[in-house]
Amino acid sequence: MTGRDARHARSAGARSRGITFLEVVLSTVILAMAVSAMASSCGFLFGVQTRQQRTLGCAEVANRLILQYLDDQKSLPNPDLPVEYGPAQYRWHLEKSRVRVVTDPALNQAVQDRRIQSGLSLDRLEQITVTVWLSERSGGARTLAEGPPSVTLTRLTDPVKVYRNPDSFSNLINSEEGRRSLINMLMGGGQ
Repeated sequence: MTGRDARHARSAGARSRGITFLEVVLSTVILAMAVSAMASSCGFLFGVQTRQQRTLGCAEVANRLILQYLDDQKSLPNPDLPVEYGPAQYRWHLEKSRVRVVTDPALNQAVQDRRIQSGLSLDRLEQITVTVWLSERSGGARTLAEGPPSVTLTRLTDPVKVYRNPDSFSNLINSEEGRRSLINMLMGGGQ
């Protein structure tokens, strides 16, 4: 083997020597950063999904409470205790108020004609507002605050229109208390 062949063999051997310790450390750090970024992204997405599920739970509980209120006000759960729905518990608050409707004077006759046809009196409309939030037992708060998921639903209703649900109307007229309540509403003294 000549000197030239020996140099050629050494340079070929130097080229195929493999990776250095520094390259291994650098590639390990890059891989760890990529895995860390993916794990934190998955954690963030899981947290967002959980919060959205809890907010959806608030909306479903609020809707059910409004429907329950419209069917039978006395059947509502105790407002001091949390309501269980799925894996979480929720707290709630209900407010009821009269609605004052102000019409355009130019439309008064049309409004009067429509009232006669529909039987709807704008003077007896009520606004029912239910606010539901995540209970402290499920990671929320005992009172409504900014942090936990919450939903507020509002519904306008005519308390005399009791035939919204055939079962509710049947329950109303089949009990003595329900009949008294219905007569009281129709006579204008209820609610």
